[in-house]
Amino acid sequence: MRLEIADSLSKKALGIMFKKRMDYLLLFPLGYETRFGASIHSFFCPYFDVMWLDEKKKVVDFRENVRPWTLNITPKMACHYILEAPPRYIRKNRISIGKTVKITG
Repeated sequence: MRLEIADSLSKKALGIMFKKRMDYLLLFPLGYETRFGASIHSFFCPYFDVMWLDEKKKVVDFRENVRPWTLNITPKMACHYILEAPPRYIRKNRISIGKTVKITG
């Protein structure tokens, strides 16, 4: 699956907002470990899955099928990356806490 990296301020600010559907992975490198700084919302977004990853890209938390117009989606643990994916990606790929996500671009 195609990987995009939110590596600019505009890409980080827009994310997947205003997309009709999501058919790629979007990686947000945070640059430091944070929990509350990794909170997201789903305003103007299609349904999607989200994973929070540690510095070794192991899953520390995830949410499946995030609904549009949800506020304050915060991971349970601190992370270094946020990875947004199409809905059902987590289920299809059997993602679980502690699993390392292979990210290639």
